[in-house]
Amino acid sequence: MFTREKGISPYRYIEYIKMTEAKKLLKAGEALLDITYQLGFSSQSHFTNFLYRKLDLTSDHRSLYNEGRTRNDRWSL
Repeated sequence: MFTREKGISPYRYIEYIKMTEAKKLLKAGEALLDITYQLGFSSQSHFTNFLYRKLDLTSDHRSLYNEGRTRNDRWSL
């Protein structure tokens, strides 16, 4: 019933909500570790992998994205 009404599975809907909230919190300058636990991820690594997967970043993109940026700049979306 959920999928029929929303057009996506409950799992994908929750992922969408988490990604939307993550972007908002990152733009607001929240600490990555705080966001990790606020959104219910078990570890920062799991959250980071979720972000990279949803933003469709490969390991090559990650290296280029992080190159020349400070730690705080890396998570500006």
